Amino acid sequence: MRAILSLLVGLWLCVDCGLASSSASSSASSAATSEEGTSANLHLKLSEEAEAAAIEVNSYINSRCPSDDIFLGTMQQPHITLYLTEFLPNNVTCDASGSTSSVCADLGVIAPSLEAPPSLCEDDPVVLGALEVSGCYAMWEVVNSPCLQAMSDRVVNATYQLAVPNQTVPDWVEDLPEPTKSEKEALIKSFGSPNVFTQFAPHVTVGYDCSACVADALAGYTPPAVAPFVPTVLGMGTVGDYGTVVLGEDFADFPLGTAVELEMVPR
Repeated sequence: MRAILSLLVGLWLCVDCGLASSSASSSASSAATSEEGTSANLHLKLSEEAEAAAIEVNSYINSRCPSDDIFLGTMQQPHITLYLTEFLPNNVTCDASGSTSSVCADLGVIAPSLEAPPSLCEDDPVVLGALEVSGCYAMWEVVNSPCLQAMSDRVVNATYQLAVPNQTVPDWVEDLPEPTKSEKEALIKSFGSPNVFTQFAPHVTVGYDCSACVADALAGYTPPAVAPFVPTVLGMGTVGDYGTVVLGEDFADFPLGTAVELEMVPR
């Protein structure tokens, strides 16, 4: 924990120096074989307006695509993923005091400084962009920014040592062109996720349907306008199908930029 604290202090003082985005020094793949873990989605909660808009877009997709498997607001919660990986089972246990050497404890350490003055995000709020369809996923693009990139980098650097080592590369990565394929494979082996650091691409998932229905439904559709917002809550969510965050089943939530006491969420 002392080593993690030292790293976090350095990152806060030097968020633009490239330490987090290039890599942390040691690798989560030190073990020779993969172990079974518990998935957790470390994510940002949306503003009330953005959450309502994402639910509205998803409801529109649901009404036109019966095979859509995402149901925001009833089964899953809209969110922006910062880091999704499998953690060793003992490392995802949270207690009401937060006094545990786990992902919860480490997130409790960094949450106060993620939005503490001088805030990266006050002048660089979250902006929702265009709706996109990629494979089976319908996504509401989130414009990447120094704020979001730094948040993701620091969350990964604070917790990746607790992840299952040597995780399996998913099939969809094998189908990517180079150099993206090799970059994502290296990130999976070292950090347990293909979508961190240089491959971080923030978004809000609003649908999952492998037919052509979603692309047809969204053609010409204009999503609700959403004002830019500054994130206020970091969540540690239970992972559902397709990498979603299960509604009402967070392991814990952490208010950003305040003195943190672990806020347990009833399960």
